[in-house]
Amino acid sequence: PTVQGFFYGAASSCQPGSPPGPSEMPWVFSFPGNPVPSDDILPKESPQIPTSGAYTQNILTLGGGATQWSDEIYTGLAALMPKIKELGWDGVIFDWEYLDTSAGVTIEGLQGLLTAAKSAGLSVSLTS
Repeated sequence: PTVQGFFYGAASSCQPGSPPGPSEMPWVFSFPGNPVPSDDILPKESPQIPTSGAYTQNILTLGGGATQWSDEIYTGLAALMPKIKELGWDGVIFDWEYLDTSAGVTIEGLQGLLTAAKSAGLSVSLTS
């Protein structure tokens, strides 16, 4: 299938200005500028998220830049996956660039996060 979408949010690589409407670009990949949200700061409240229109797919990008992934971050995000789905997200992208080896990072921790996202009914992608 063809994916027509745009990257919108706080990163310099995002769509400049107002987001296109869903008839132009039905998928939105959102980066709210909060790479690793907590339960009290969830991305749907961010001004970086387009709210006009009904996009076919709303994909939340987490991580990126200098985010230091660790098992502690995996566990915290895994607990948020049901809430992220409840807020209307269809999927998540984990932009996995740096590992904090001093904080303890394991493949099992990453697998737990990916499993939690899938169990919440989210599509899952991993980028680097």
